[in-house]
Amino acid sequence: MGKGVLVFSLDFDGCLGNGSFKAKYNALLIQYGNPEDIPSEEYEKAIVESNQLLFDEILRMSADYDRLVIMVGSNRTSAEKDRDDGKKNGNGSAYRAIEHFASALRKKKGEIPVEVNKRVLFDSILGKPSGYNFDLQEEQTLSEQHKSDYAMSGDSKYRLSYMQIQDVCASYPDSPVTYVHVDDRDDIVTVSANTYSDKSIGDLLPTNLKEASFLHYEEYNPIAHLLRLQRQVLSTRQLESIELQKINEQMKRAIDVLVQDMRQLVQLTESRLDELDEPTRLEIQKAKTIIDKLDQVDLNGTSRKSLITALDIVNQALNSNVQYKKMRLPSDIQKAYSEFNEKLYKSIITEFGKFQRPQDSVGFTIPAEHYDLIASKSGNDNYSESSDPMSILKQITADSRAVELDLFLDTLKSRITFPKKGDKWSQFIKNNHQIIDDTAGNDKTRDKENALIHLSNVIFSCRKAMATGEMSYGEAMNTIKHAVDSAIDASERVQKTTFFGYLGLTKSDVARQLKAIKIQMESSFKTEPTNSLCKDYRERVNRVKPHEENAPKVPSNKH
Repeated sequence: MGKGVLVFSLDFDGCLGNGSFKAKYNALLIQYGNPEDIPSEEYEKAIVESNQLLFDEILRMSADYDRLVIMVGSNRTSAEKDRDDGKKNGNGSAYRAIEHFASALRKKKGEIPVEVNKRVLFDSILGKPSGYNFDLQEEQTLSEQHKSDYAMSGDSKYRLSYMQIQDVCASYPDSPVTYVHVDDRDDIVTVSANTYSDKSIGDLLPTNLKEASFLHYEEYNPIAHLLRLQRQVLSTRQLESIELQKINEQMKRAIDVLVQDMRQLVQLTESRLDELDEPTRLEIQKAKTIIDKLDQVDLNGTSRKSLITALDIVNQALNSNVQYKKMRLPSDIQKAYSEFNEKLYKSIITEFGKFQRPQDSVGFTIPAEHYDLIASKSGNDNYSESSDPMSILKQITADSRAVELDLFLDTLKSRITFPKKGDKWSQFIKNNHQIIDDTAGNDKTRDKENALIHLSNVIFSCRKAMATGEMSYGEAMNTIKHAVDSAIDASERVQKTTFFGYLGLTKSDVARQLKAIKIQMESSFKTEPTNSLCKDYRERVNRVKPHEENAPKVPSNKH
């Protein structure tokens, strides 16, 4: 038996669908005309060759696992967006590219299963099965409301990772899972890495998630790398010596790459300057100046002050950087220079941070029947007023634990909203705690109003307890049932104060609906002792198996 399930969530634009793939893809389009006419083997070859480093890294990491799962880590969350972004960015469908990438991995892995998890956010939003958008052949047109509600959700990849982790861990509840998200945007990877490195996040994630790591993958850009290092040094006043040493080493590498680039350009052209036009010669002179200035950078010291000084010199050197678009090099020089830079600026993979589950920690898995509801709710741009990732993930977890109660609350409010009276009574049921004032309201209906406010407060308190895992749905229903009884009694008493009610000719509509709700509560939930309910719930929280009946079993790796 191996390590279980390894999951790779792959971003596309700038990552899997990088510049190298874009060039190969467009060459194939010129040759074959339409994306669907490109032979699978050529599509596959293009995506692998453009991402050889990532391909080899996935093969290396998956060596001891029983199953490899590839997921869509892109913000192309619908078939329409995948189509539109593919045309706009000139790199085609992320879904098709991921399929071909997985196919190539499958050929290398042999007997070890390699699957594509095709679920994307708009499967849940549209109420469609997992993979609906991924496999959709006909043209899709989403409503403007959908587009505006989920316009920027792709930028919050820590939310995407949370829902993907929940999905795959629930799909393999009996297997340890390792999750890896790969992205080219350092801001996205940094936020996710920092969020999931927080030890407290383990309580929000399924217990069978053992590790989660966040990798930055891009064609190496030394200038962008130096800017990231500069932000890190300037924004953090207290850096450990080991961190300072690491920054120092990364600065050396970035500067070395820049110097190699400039020197190669100078060496290739120094004996043929007379063949170059004036703008090109000016750019060559810039390259010489940059070399001289970068040679002055002192990286012997590893203090924060010395690093800031070194970064200032680098900034001065690059203030007037070489503008390659202005250069017109002879074809043989251009070819030699391009080949040199292709090797020099090869892609790199950097781990920004990871989650490792502590021993004996608790966790939480979203039950399968609630996944789509939570995914569409939490993926909305207006989901939370907080901008703190950890607070938002805690909110998603809390909402996931209280789904049943939220559905009950919606049913209750709709039942006591009447065609003629409107929401006169349902308005007393709210999502916050209310003060009961015995001097407020109508004298005749005060008891009824206060009973409904009390019912609302009980529901609110139970929801808070469910959200933190302190109360089960069964415990909540037992508690709420008593408040429902009180509201029924109060409604009937108030009705009897009316003339026709006193004669028994009319009944309370609110009491009638609450009685119907109570019957449903009792028939849908079997009453058990509180301690048993609590124990059952906490086991569900700590080692949830929401997909037990349909979960595919991970085969052992038999040799």
